[in-house]
Amino acid sequence: MIGFNGGLIGAARETSASQSSPGVWTPREQLKAKRAGTWPVIINDPYFANVSLLLRGDGTNGSTAIVDGSSSPKTITTYGNTQISTAQSQYGGSSIYFDGAGDYLSAGTSSDFVLGTADFTVECWARISSVAYATIVTMTDVGITTDEWLLGFSNTANQMSFAINSSGQAIVGANYSSYYNIWTHIAACRSGSTLRLFFNGVQQASVTNTTNFSANKTLFFGRRYTDLSTSVSNLNGYIDDFRITKGVARYTSNFTPPGPL
Repeated sequence: MIGFNGGLIGAARETSASQSSPGVWTPREQLKAKRAGTWPVIINDPYFANVSLLLRGDGTNGSTAIVDGSSSPKTITTYGNTQISTAQSQYGGSSIYFDGAGDYLSAGTSSDFVLGTADFTVECWARISSVAYATIVTMTDVGITTDEWLLGFSNTANQMSFAINSSGQAIVGANYSSYYNIWTHIAACRSGSTLRLFFNGVQQASVTNTTNFSANKTLFFGRRYTDLSTSVSNLNGYIDDFRITKGVARYTSNFTPPGPL
């Protein structure tokens, strides 16, 4: 589809301060991509319209510009020293780095993050250096309730889990001790009333779950809201290709982890 400025809407593209609106390729950018042999860019994800958030972690080393590549981009705010790092990546040559000392991100509030009772998939590549109660992502804010959710380590040592955040108790979890300091694909996926947890495409655990994750609060990465004054849930490590797909259970059995998103 052609936008009002003559750009093509809907193609995935890099975004920087010098470029036009995210998701819109101007004629000049199209020509540059054609000359580089990278045009047209085709999104091969049949569920792209269901993607609520897509953080590829692409950018220059040290940049604090974290871009949401979903079809409805959210504003990402960085805190502490959270930044793009080229020291480690699964894809694309860079990732999002959290140093474990007060770094976190906020994606704000959005109904796109309210998982409700429907199917969903929350996934990312992660290289985690230390644990404690480290949090990858959580839907939480002031006034914790059991309709919120968290992907990270629960109150059980070395247990990566999808949890009800108010208690830190895992809904579904598995031992993560063999995966520290290596890139690992983590996916929590609910299909109907079955909630599954996968590491590197291999199912680790499954439970029956019909929780209504109805809270519409701030989405945080790297630590829990309730722990903003402490270091108990700080994430020390890297995240690449983080994605929330609302209304779709992408994985219901063992699978090959996705390539670059």
